[in-house]
Amino acid sequence: TPLLTQRQEPEKNEDSTRPLNSVDTKNVGEVSTVAVALQTSSHAPQHAARLLDQFAPSTLLRYFQAWTSFAKTLKSLDLSLSTLTEAQLADALVTTSLAKSSDCSPGCQLTIKAIRWMSTHAGVEQLKIAWRPLIESFLKSRIPKELKESIPISLYTIVQFERRILMATCTTAEIVMLGSILACVWGGLRFADAQRCSFKSFCFDGESFRATCWRTKTSSRGQPWGFVAHGL
Repeated sequence: TPLLTQRQEPEKNEDSTRPLNSVDTKNVGEVSTVAVALQTSSHAPQHAARLLDQFAPSTLLRYFQAWTSFAKTLKSLDLSLSTLTEAQLADALVTTSLAKSSDCSPGCQLTIKAIRWMSTHAGVEQLKIAWRPLIESFLKSRIPKELKESIPISLYTIVQFERRILMATCTTAEIVMLGSILACVWGGLRFADAQRCSFKSFCFDGESFRATCWRTKTSSRGQPWGFVAHGL
């Protein structure tokens, strides 16, 4: 649950060093200046953690997944990353995306972002071709497409959550789960942000509840939040 699955302090995630040290460096090999530097460092985990800590874990996960899929496509097409041309990159993008959908535009956008991330932050110089006109054209498609948006939660549902919490038959597990959802709703939090709250920052004075996220999607320095105990 959002309020229970949290970190007491803004600690470094031990798993955050794994993508750069294993999943991605094995795909970029010696063409990555960062990968080469980490291999010769006696403090590689600390350096990798500091580099990755600039980005939200969810963003890194999406980029690494997209990159892994793209790397598999390069291998299947018998293309070398060190000699990759602009046209070959464009072909690989189309192949990667069409393997998932009949429309290559949405998939290409995420893959291009992942490739550019690898170029900028993993130091893969050859991937600078991802900023050239042919690749840039994938991001400027004028073909209309439906935007994927989450269905908004209804006010009726929120009211039912509040009513359930007030019932004597409501279990502790239900209170924690529904209370966490309501805290996100009234506090304006994303679920991922709510997972990064410290119990030490919780403050309830009978009229309002206040706390602090040590990190959010839009801020790496933390963000205070809160909501009134009753009324609007």
